[in-house]
Amino acid sequence: MKQATYIITWAAITAVFGLGIYAMGKKISIQGIGVLFVIVIPYLAGMWLLSRLQVRSSVRVIAWTLILLSLTGIYLISDAVFIHPTAQSSMIFMVLPVFIFPVVMLAGVIAFVLQRKTVK
Repeated sequence: MKQATYIITWAAITAVFGLGIYAMGKKISIQGIGVLFVIVIPYLAGMWLLSRLQVRSSVRVIAWTLILLSLTGIYLISDAVFIHPTAQSSMIFMVLPVFIFPVVMLAGVIAFVLQRKTVK
């Protein structure tokens, strides 16, 4: 379960960078690359949390959360860049981490509670 989650999440991180650089067009900048790193922080936080967990139920909570967030994030970015490109489409790069990070933190709290209950 962990291995598949790592593969899907790394694919999502690669897709975020690829679609972000594609969306920048000919004007690739350091600030734009920095924004892409901000988008990736919730994914990396979830993978770090996944590496620290040992109880099966808490691993499943984080793993499924990361898989769903990875697929949803890539869908939203590709929708904004390819399917419905508008002048406001670039806002997805600012809004996406705002929605993903609280979900990862909430799943982390649930996984922590599950881990504490089974360890005691």
